[in-house]
Amino acid sequence: MFAPQPNPNGVQSGLTALDLYCGAGGATRGLQMAGFHVTAVDIKPQPRNPADRFIVADVLTLSPERASTLCTQVHPARRTRR
Repeated sequence: MFAPQPNPNGVQSGLTALDLYCGAGGATRGLQMAGFHVTAVDIKPQPRNPADRFIVADVLTLSPERASTLCTQVHPARRTRR
């Protein structure tokens, strides 16, 4: 089990979400408002996306194991790019 992580709304939950093909972040923001800690993935940088963690990658090249790892890791509430 892991400790709840704060998100930009100040909502805390133990929930994480993986937003694939995230674009500008409309779904990302909605997930955060619902209390999720969001990792977003897009093929191009999306500087306006509010994700807690943002990864530039081609979703079609992510293995199921890698995608699962991204969704289950607990991340600090800040953006990082790989």
